[in-house]
Amino acid sequence: EAVDVNKTLTLLGPNAGIDPNTGARGPEAIIVTPSSDPLNPGFAGPMVVYLNAPGITFDGFIVDGDNPALTSGVSFNGADVDAEFGIYGDSTPNPNATVRNNIVRNVGEFGVWLTSYSTNNSNGTSQILANKVDNILGVYGQGLRIADNAWGNITGNVVTRVRNGIVVENFSANALGQTAVISGNNVSSMRIGVRFNLHYTYGPAGFVVQGNQAQPYLQSPAPGTGLPTSYQGIRVESIQQNVPATVIDNVVSGNRATMTGGGYTRLEGLNVTNASATSPNIVFERNRVTNALRGLYHETTAQVRADSNVLDNNTEGVVLEPGAGLKLSGNMVSNSSLGIVVNSGTQLTATGNSISNSLAAGVLVSGDGSGSTLLSGAPANANTFVNNGAGTGMNIS
Repeated sequence: EAVDVNKTLTLLGPNAGIDPNTGARGPEAIIVTPSSDPLNPGFAGPMVVYLNAPGITFDGFIVDGDNPALTSGVSFNGADVDAEFGIYGDSTPNPNATVRNNIVRNVGEFGVWLTSYSTNNSNGTSQILANKVDNILGVYGQGLRIADNAWGNITGNVVTRVRNGIVVENFSANALGQTAVISGNNVSSMRIGVRFNLHYTYGPAGFVVQGNQAQPYLQSPAPGTGLPTSYQGIRVESIQQNVPATVIDNVVSGNRATMTGGGYTRLEGLNVTNASATSPNIVFERNRVTNALRGLYHETTAQVRADSNVLDNNTEGVVLEPGAGLKLSGNMVSNSSLGIVVNSGTQLTATGNSISNSLAAGVLVSGDGSGSTLLSGAPANANTFVNNGAGTGMNIS
């Protein structure tokens, strides 16, 4: 039986307070949907749990989108999936929801989704924490999602076998001037680990994406919704005006050999994308990216800052597409084929970086790279080139 919670309540399952990722759980209360339509294109499919009032706490249950009494014919990893939504909340300007210590599994499109019907409010009190989310492979296939000014924190969750792990999308107000965090999550997904998309008009402090782990996996068997050929660990997209986007202390492992062997042609650890991304306040700091095709890939005109990141054993350490602006400071780029790739019309300022063991070249400047400066002369600003190809470590073509 599906659950529609239309009052401010605290619902405690038999495993309330027990993190399913770390604790020993007792007998479970399993909630399933009574109907089946897991991939409804109009998002009219069934919800297992509907949070239909503000201030609800939902703690310690299993939410299962596979009702053994129903047959949808939609198979994800052997589960016959019936529900389109696991836990969904939308009926208040400020959801103020707490969703914790739950297992959400075998869902068509969205594991947990909190949204706000307000377009100009600033709602910062929801918490999605210590949940285990698994097997969501629909067209969107999102494990955890907050959207439309439903401000809150997403912390300490484990998300596996999904298309997109965590999505934070369409925020345009922050009247409280608060900081919300996406932190301490571990995400294994086939398309995007963390997607931070379409944020505009609001000012500091905004969201911080911190201390998460993300890695791609090769899904088999392929779901009927198809398989991607691109992956981004942390994708920062359409960040506009002066909105801050702070990405710090995350670890992305690209699993390059397995993913390219399975047909993937793009594997990026950190990615800034979409032509509408114009904010000068996008910052990557102290992140670690390994075994990707590109460690940091910047393909917009935004002026981005990257400080003290470790980009190791990626095919290309840093890649700037035409028009991109990037300030690199104190980064370690090592064991790549190409350390830094600067395309025409880019604006790269690099100071105090270490570029080492690049097989082809430490820095490849392709076309007109006249807008870029590599300040390697003055000791205070020196970049260090060690054991790179092409002799001095720089190759201009």
